[in-house]
Amino acid sequence: MNFYSKLLLLLGILCLFQLKTSAQDDSLTDDDKRAIQYKSKDFIKELASLMNLICDPNVEEFKRKEIIKNSFSINANQIFFNEDVIIEDDIDPNFYDWQTSKNLKVSRYLNDLDLFYTKSETHTITISNVKAFEVKQADYIFLPVYFETTFTGNHLVINKPYQTVKRIATIMARKEGNLWKPLIVSIVHYNPTLHKFVEDANRPKIEAGQVAGNVADSLNKAIVDSLNISTEENTAITENTTVETEASFKQYPYAVRKGKTEYISWDKGKWDSPVKLELYQNDNLINVINLNTDVNNQLWSVPKSATLGSGYQLKLTNIEEPKKEIFSPEFQIKRGFPLGLKILGAAAIVGTAAVLLSGGSGGDDPGTGGGNTPTGSVEDVDPFQTPGTGN
Repeated sequence: MNFYSKLLLLLGILCLFQLKTSAQDDSLTDDDKRAIQYKSKDFIKELASLMNLICDPNVEEFKRKEIIKNSFSINANQIFFNEDVIIEDDIDPNFYDWQTSKNLKVSRYLNDLDLFYTKSETHTITISNVKAFEVKQADYIFLPVYFETTFTGNHLVINKPYQTVKRIATIMARKEGNLWKPLIVSIVHYNPTLHKFVEDANRPKIEAGQVAGNVADSLNKAIVDSLNISTEENTAITENTTVETEASFKQYPYAVRKGKTEYISWDKGKWDSPVKLELYQNDNLINVINLNTDVNNQLWSVPKSATLGSGYQLKLTNIEEPKKEIFSPEFQIKRGFPLGLKILGAAAIVGTAAVLLSGGSGGDDPGTGGGNTPTGSVEDVDPFQTPGTGN
């Protein structure tokens, strides 16, 4: 085999590998979705086991620290995507719903649990009413999971009883071999405005031939009767509740790297229509991230072609009423890798090519050797960055 034939072979192998990687999401079947939902529900229950283990007085302190680190590091016991996963605090009993929230990184959250929550040999943290919702496909495969957390122990500093907390976890799923591996990318308080899919799933379906307007009128009358208020008072309440709530970004980047992945979420308020998500720089449209979406979050792959610099913003637009739009605060786009790592990566590629072109062993098997690490693996994804996080 001459030089050019071997070069073409190398290029062919690389192309086949790229096609294999990009086709993974396209091959998602109904069985895949059911498997992801099933595993994600079990995964949330593992979170309760982790939290109770951290609160076990028979576990040495150094071991608890190791357990916490392993929960967000790449190993068999990993639960969280990485150490920068954001969790809205519920260890402090003052933070029990979406109106009283505080963002913490996962390491801070679990360390606070270790330091401030009572130790007990019996489990005092339970997770119940776990519900997995529709599996979504974007740059990544993910789904929301609803659950409720109950603390029956006490906070060591704050003398206040705990309330059952309603939570939403966003879980990303990756296929390892033939099996799906879920990882938690965020946990927030349930917000009935932001997480309407929970209420929609619990709402009974309208029978065929039943008029929705009549149902609404009947419910309205029942509410008025039960509250024993007049029709005039009810009219005033109805008018007040039609005031539009402005949409807002909930999680957004403040500094990103080219070619990496960011988790973005927003609250549509009273925007009932789908939205469009775009990237701008200094009031100029750079690209469309999602042309039309009904969900309230997005895993965004930062374009490798993006120009380094500041002045970037995300723009959210109401599809049905384009005049309704909001912008995120400005953020920067930085280099994808430090220059030294880029040089090292180039050297590794050249080394692989040299082995193939010299007829070295392993040249005809794209699945072996050190030069074929799949792109887009967990190790390569940049941490999700969100503003206002804890230390």
